[in-house]
Amino acid sequence: MGGPGAGKGTQCKKLLKKHSYLDSYSTGDLLRAKVKEGTEDSKDLQERMKRGELITSDYVTGLMKTYMGRRCDTKVFLADGFPRNKENLEAWDKNLGKHVDTEFLMLFGLKDETMLSRLRGRAEKTPVEKRRADDNEETYKKRIATFHQHEKAFDRFKEMNNGFVEIDADRDVDTIHEDVLNTFKNRGLLEGGFRTYDSSKVDTPYPCKD
Repeated sequence: MGGPGAGKGTQCKKLLKKHSYLDSYSTGDLLRAKVKEGTEDSKDLQERMKRGELITSDYVTGLMKTYMGRRCDTKVFLADGFPRNKENLEAWDKNLGKHVDTEFLMLFGLKDETMLSRLRGRAEKTPVEKRRADDNEETYKKRIATFHQHEKAFDRFKEMNNGFVEIDADRDVDTIHEDVLNTFKNRGLLEGGFRTYDSSKVDTPYPCKD
């Protein structure tokens, strides 16, 4: 987890590039993949997204459940940018709590001013025709404010034994990545790891094959 521009997606990609037995997903990735399926359900989802309707945490965690259930050989999953709030956590408990061992939440800490600077920089490097409609100063500040508004959701992980790790994200990418790697190594997650998800317990249209 981390505020907008904290670099959580970048660090996920670096981990996956080096360690093929890890897997990562973000809610945006899962929703976009669902839309591409071309089913009646995916067409309905696409229309709801076009109308700007809220996609519930129950629906999103259902997509996570299916995604993890179909990747039978993956032992460690990285949830990129999830959970963002209390509702996300409640849906996670309801739909995945019995199937997933949550190891820890890694928070990439960054000052608001630096988040803003990075978001502006991203937009400037993106061709105008490819920029998002919400690439503007007002939206950046709202996104940061929303992130802080829901930080209380992280308290559960702070109360867990070794359940919360904060990384100083105001450094260069490679230095940050060394801290990320060391955290995973110290917890035995980069040496073959272990299965965090029992797909045999999940009703999924993508069953594991022996």
